[in-house]
Amino acid sequence: MVTLSPHLLVVEDDLIWQHAVERTMANQGWFVSCSSDLRASEKILKNEKIDLCLVDLNLDHAGHGFDLVNFISRHAPHTQSIILSGIDDDEEKIKGLKLGAIDYLTKPISLKELALRLDRLINHLSPNAAVKVCENSICFKNFRFNKSTYELFYQERAIHLTDNEKLLLFYFLTAPQGKLKREVISEKILKKTLHPADRAVDMLISHLRQKFSFLTQQVVIKSLRGVGYQLFIN
Repeated sequence: MVTLSPHLLVVEDDLIWQHAVERTMANQGWFVSCSSDLRASEKILKNEKIDLCLVDLNLDHAGHGFDLVNFISRHAPHTQSIILSGIDDDEEKIKGLKLGAIDYLTKPISLKELALRLDRLINHLSPNAAVKVCENSICFKNFRFNKSTYELFYQERAIHLTDNEKLLLFYFLTAPQGKLKREVISEKILKKTLHPADRAVDMLISHLRQKFSFLTQQVVIKSLRGVGYQLFIN
């Protein structure tokens, strides 16, 4: 078994710096994608699973980095954004963090320091260490989740999941720290806007919880008050 290589998207219109970051992080074992404009970045985020997105604020005429940070917060629940900017301003930092960025780094910064920060950050954000990739599956404890068919196996015995339960489990297994917002579950899995009185998300969570509880006490979905849910693998 091997752990997943983290996937970094570098959004930077300075191509020399972009390529330098790409080479550095690839040498650290990361899978790296690059873009220099807003629209191309959004397309990559829609089509690929990106763990971290390093966003430059000023993309000339190709869009503003804040717009991409906002897009990630709204439409890419598995991705965390980090702003890297030459603007060292408290108001800009606060705005970026409020939009959903988890950090705001300022240029100039050495490639060595940047690599160290990103490595530490991904280690902090990674799902439980018990989750591994084995061939075409995600393995945890005595479970194996097929990434192609979304089938779940316990001790190689197939476990029946509904289509929505399969998708929910996949999101949990690949989300940073195994955390999902209620809004994300409603919009991405149930395909509808979340309303305060709607209990569909809670019912879906309850059904998946029950299926794990019949098999093990080592896989638990906990409620995060006012936020959503988190998958714990003990």
